[in-house]
Amino acid sequence: MAINLDELRRKHDELSGAKTKSNQSFLDNFLRLEEGTNLVRILPGSDEEKQFYAETKIHRVPQPDGNVKNFHCRKVHGEACPMCELYYGLWKTGSKEDEDMGRQVKPRSRYYMNVVDRESGEVKILSVGVILFKKVIATMLDEDFGDITDQNTGHDLKIVKIMDGQWPKYDQ
Repeated sequence: MAINLDELRRKHDELSGAKTKSNQSFLDNFLRLEEGTNLVRILPGSDEEKQFYAETKIHRVPQPDGNVKNFHCRKVHGEACPMCELYYGLWKTGSKEDEDMGRQVKPRSRYYMNVVDRESGEVKILSVGVILFKKVIATMLDEDFGDITDQNTGHDLKIVKIMDGQWPKYDQ
């Protein structure tokens, strides 16, 4: 009995397409900051949560095709993290190449907030790093602004994204 390669190819295409569509629809939940000025309203947390953000750490792992795959660090949940074990192991080898890889997979803090994209009116998830999150907190601690998430007296934020080579900058 021979394998039907056409049937196998159709199944492969079906599975590949499903994964791509599923991943794309998941990514559609996130606000993609455009270069230039982005106007957003950060929404308050739920009554149970009280926090307007969720915090995690991400390991960014380079892939052979040049892309990067993100893995959430398990230590955030008090669990053993195989990526952290790899990260620490890479530093112990003494190899310059391993140190470079270690820098890439090092866990980095990420903060997630529900926001209203003022351009589209849609509620999205905004994922930011430490630098931008510190600016959000500094704004909230400023007496002139206060709780920017308050639905009645809150304020929109202007997030200015400027590309510096391949990396975004949020200095403004």
